[in-house]
Amino acid sequence: MTSKILPSIQPETKRLIKNIIQTRLSVSGVLFALACFGVFTRRNPILWIIAGYMFCFLSLAMFAAAGMEGKGKRYRALRDLIDLIAISVLVHLTGGFDSPWYLLAIFPLMSASRYFGKAWSWTIAIFSILAYAFAINAFGLGSWQNVCVFGLRACMFVGVALTASSLALARDREDAQLIDGFEKIDREILHDADVREVVNLILSTAIEVANSDLSALVLFDDSSKQETYLAWDTRKSGDGLKAASLEAASIVHRNCQHIKDSKKPLSLPAWHIYVESIFTGTKTKPPKWRARLVPLMLAERPIGVLGVFSRDRLHYYSENDVRRLSSMGSLIAIAQKNAKLYKKLATGNKQKTDRIQMLAEMSEYLKGDQGLEKVLPQVAKLICAELHSEEAAVFLPEDGDARLVKVALSGPGDTITSKLKQIECSFGSEQSFTRRVFNGEILFINKVAPAENYGEGYSQALPSGMVKHYMGAPLVIGNEVLGVIRVINRKADDYTLDNPRLFENGFSEEELQSLIMLAGKIAAVIRAAKVVERNRYFENLVDNSPDPIIVLDRMGRIEQFNRACEKLWGLKESEVLGKPVHDYYESVTMAREIGRALWKDKEHTIRDYRAKIKNFQGESIPILLSATLFVDREQRRIGSIGVFKDERAMIRLEEIKMHAEKLAAIRRMGQSVGHDIKTDLGTILNRLKILEERQTDIETQKICSAIREACDAATEKLRDHLLTEKTVSPMKQIISFNSILGDFKAGVEGQMSAAEIRLFASYPERDALVYVDPDQMRQVFSTLLSNSVDAIHLARLKNGGQTVGKINLRVEVQNSDVLLFWEDDGFGMTDEVRAKVFTPLFTTKLKGIGLGLFLSKNTLENHDGTIALESENNRGACFKITLPLVSPDYTQHSAIGPKLSGADRDG
Repeated sequence: MTSKILPSIQPETKRLIKNIIQTRLSVSGVLFALACFGVFTRRNPILWIIAGYMFCFLSLAMFAAAGMEGKGKRYRALRDLIDLIAISVLVHLTGGFDSPWYLLAIFPLMSASRYFGKAWSWTIAIFSILAYAFAINAFGLGSWQNVCVFGLRACMFVGVALTASSLALARDREDAQLIDGFEKIDREILHDADVREVVNLILSTAIEVANSDLSALVLFDDSSKQETYLAWDTRKSGDGLKAASLEAASIVHRNCQHIKDSKKPLSLPAWHIYVESIFTGTKTKPPKWRARLVPLMLAERPIGVLGVFSRDRLHYYSENDVRRLSSMGSLIAIAQKNAKLYKKLATGNKQKTDRIQMLAEMSEYLKGDQGLEKVLPQVAKLICAELHSEEAAVFLPEDGDARLVKVALSGPGDTITSKLKQIECSFGSEQSFTRRVFNGEILFINKVAPAENYGEGYSQALPSGMVKHYMGAPLVIGNEVLGVIRVINRKADDYTLDNPRLFENGFSEEELQSLIMLAGKIAAVIRAAKVVERNRYFENLVDNSPDPIIVLDRMGRIEQFNRACEKLWGLKESEVLGKPVHDYYESVTMAREIGRALWKDKEHTIRDYRAKIKNFQGESIPILLSATLFVDREQRRIGSIGVFKDERAMIRLEEIKMHAEKLAAIRRMGQSVGHDIKTDLGTILNRLKILEERQTDIETQKICSAIREACDAATEKLRDHLLTEKTVSPMKQIISFNSILGDFKAGVEGQMSAAEIRLFASYPERDALVYVDPDQMRQVFSTLLSNSVDAIHLARLKNGGQTVGKINLRVEVQNSDVLLFWEDDGFGMTDEVRAKVFTPLFTTKLKGIGLGLFLSKNTLENHDGTIALESENNRGACFKITLPLVSPDYTQHSAIGPKLSGADRDG
């Protein structure tokens, strides 16, 4: 009925709808009738439940009919879920614990367990138990007897679920057994030409998958003759199965025509068959046999009948059995066809065998990665030998399709081959057999006209003195012609250079087919070789590029990482291949921004995009990125390539340029005002000298002395300023570093005391000798002291007058260097200030010119020393000065400078 209602639905969907409707419609009809006749006390609720139940399944059937194929598992799960819910409600309405209708839950439980397998059996059983417990109100059962009954019923649900899943598992094992049998048969077909052995293996497989005792097969051939094959379970050979198989074959023969005409399987029950002949003389009753006869079809045509037989068992009544046994038909047909093909090949002549050998040798040639220049000459030689041609050649295009070039040649002997190379070695668009083949024709000519282009040249060079036979095939991949392969003149079997006789009939059709097959293989190799050559060229180009280049796949994973990348990142290519590229940018966010920029651009290209990467040490490196994203016709990503430029050198050049520009500005300023200032200071000093000579008042002389000192200081500052233009060579001498620092400390203690700043110094036990200009070192110390005092005053202002004011000078000797740590507890510096602190003309002071630390750095570098800054905002500053010792084995100072006392070392 369902098939008539839904004639246009897919068979799988139709079976699904039948499973949904048929059984449930019948059960619902019975329950409806019972409710109408008053069997149930609560008639109306049950009728509503039945109506809702059928509405759900009719809706489910409509959805399945609407074309939602491929979701059978979901439909089955939903179907069984609705069943269990409906049954639980029915049990609840018909007496709860006393209702017998809970037995209906067995059917959806079995269905679900069989379909979903053993893994879900416990889940399904537990759901069924919970649904039943809800229906009977299990918490209100009362007596222990009822509780035990409920437990037994719950165990029944579990047992049913596990049994059903075990049946499903057994079914899967049977299917696996069938597949294993098919694989054995396939291997036998491929390696054995005897069709009888293949058929016997098929019959043995049929016995195993159908759990039978013996099998018989009758095959039909094109002349309506029949061949019979028998097999039995060898493990039961002592039970007379060999004799019983003869009767089985007779039964198959008797029913063969009926099955062939009807094309339907036939089941024979036990009372049809009595194998009494094998029990002659015994007093026992002969056993009863059952049989299943199945037509073996191939393209709606019966090719035979397979019968399987079993004793005292209920078998062969399911569609699954028929399906399994019918599947043997295609295997038998393949075995027959394979046997015929093998027979044809075995009875062929030696030429066919040689051709197969030639194809095998050709495949071996083409497998190697030797390059076309080595492979194609071997191919031409092999073709010439195997097709018995007087000459064979391969042509490839050059300059597009404008010219054809003979790239491989084989002829009878080296001398003749050299002559043949000069003929048709390279030609343009003029018509010839080779040009026609390149244009797509397959030429097979056994009577070549003498006037054919290039024919005269070949006739003079070939030992036969003519061009009589010609075969040519284009080397084609898809619609693209990659070249030509052709042979000239089929040699006779007794061909020699002294007697160059040709085969009268020329080349055969089979030889032409061999040439065409070889053309396909050669074309594939040429295309692959060109692809490999392009890939190698691209890889070499990328690997040897001076710029770092990364090639990515469509998922953004690294496919190629050239040598320049290895230097930039400090990583080997093997360490990064297959990893996402965003791991090697400064952040994932930056990598995503680059990806979005590539995607948004119309050409999917970015140029000189500023970004940062991180090397193997985690250091950020500024780079300029130029990249292209590759997409297919459907705008899907297929990969990308990026070229990186390290900006660090460029940034350093910019810094050097800016530094040079600042020095030039200082030089220009010094040139413009230096002369005027020195002139003015000279005037002041001259007038001051006159004034000093005329004044006898002591107070006035002190004032004049103070003015002279101020002018001298101004002159000194001007001289320091002009040092940037022309560096004054230091007046170096070997001196105690401790004494220089100690003298400086002693000279500024009064100034520090007035400023309420404590100055401490600590020295190593043994003195450190350095080769320096003492005056320039004191100038460096003065600059550092000035910066520390300013920082301490600023800290006092920022901290609301909180008492700070400590400068600590710590001298250490490490290896061959003396180190001075100049530390203060002033305001400190920000990261931005710290980065520019040694830059000329950079200052944070209101009246500073930004040259003090710059000049100090130059002074120390002129003494082969260094200065570095360690500072945090609001945490003070620490300048670290390094100077080389006169000797690594420095000795305690004795003659040069005074030795400092412990009190002085403590500040």
